[in-house]
Amino acid sequence: MKLEQHRLVRQFALSMTAAILAMAAALVSGAGVGLAADYQDAQGNVCEGNSFVSPFCNWEGKINGAATENTALGSFALSQLTGGFENTAIGEAALASNSEGSANTASGKSALGANKTGFENTATGAAALDGNTTGHQNTAVGFAALFKSTEGSNNIALGNFAGHNLMTGSNNIYIGNEGEGSEESTTRIGKEDSKARAFIAGIFGKTPAGETCSVGVNIEGQLGCTAAATGPTGPTGPTGAAGANGTTGTNGPTGSTGPTGVGGASFEFSTGGKNLPTNQFVGLGAISSSEGSVQQTVAPSGTLTKMTCFQDGTSKFTLIYTLRKNGKTVQECAIEAGKMTGTGFGSVAFASGDLLDVMTPGIGIPKAAGSFSVSTG
Repeated sequence: MKLEQHRLVRQFALSMTAAILAMAAALVSGAGVGLAADYQDAQGNVCEGNSFVSPFCNWEGKINGAATENTALGSFALSQLTGGFENTAIGEAALASNSEGSANTASGKSALGANKTGFENTATGAAALDGNTTGHQNTAVGFAALFKSTEGSNNIALGNFAGHNLMTGSNNIYIGNEGEGSEESTTRIGKEDSKARAFIAGIFGKTPAGETCSVGVNIEGQLGCTAAATGPTGPTGPTGAAGANGTTGTNGPTGSTGPTGVGGASFEFSTGGKNLPTNQFVGLGAISSSEGSVQQTVAPSGTLTKMTCFQDGTSKFTLIYTLRKNGKTVQECAIEAGKMTGTGFGSVAFASGDLLDVMTPGIGIPKAAGSFSVSTG
């Protein structure tokens, strides 16, 4: 009986979803769906609001030629649009504050409601990404997912309230977890106090390729590599009998002079006199949002132990700059609030052919140039 009820409910939900999507598609194409669009123009902009209380689609004379192929369905949806393109807003107040942001998709009441210039965001569910203003390329699926995030980018949240607590931070993944107030490049799956067991396929009985480590987990559920345990030293064996002395051999030829040894190594990064950007990559006198275009190729090999950071200005925040090797964060350097310099220590092995660069934090950077140095001592 329960299985049949579930099947009927699922069929109804699928039918209703298909009907909503068909109505939105018909508005975009100009086909009749029993409603007269409140606004429609030659640039592919279509808005259907609420004809009983006006104005909800107040685009006439407000959007400019740069606004193209935008679709709004619902009261106040995309009501502040002036110049964005390829936005889709379905639900009351979806993308309500968006002015020039583009390629955003919001489905649900107040989804992406505060977004102004953020782009390529996807919010599905009431209040999903509701607080986002300028963040870009975020994906939130579920009621109030990423609700408090304002400027973070490249975050993914799946489930009701997933990533709800995150206010600042980028490159995070949340699945059924509310997250923390400020964090970067963190993955959280499930609530620690509500999950008694975890199953992941494709691990048991499989030997990974390449370098491996022993994996451990702390009391908060964080995974990481642990130091391998060293067993006790075995007893010393008995000394063998001394052998007879051999005859003295002739002197061999003098060998060639060996190569000069490698001294300490250091690598420099700077903005080339330009202001530091947020969430971008710094190379040798270059800045870019594309990491591959500024990475330095390492010639020698060794171990980096110190990172020094400089910004030609101060911030009210403590800023974390990160050294990245081959596209992964390997060391951090913190500049405290009100200061211009900072250092970070650690042990980062590098080899010939490795690629190095520095990533800037997501918020609070002063409008000033910056430089960074990493060395072996």
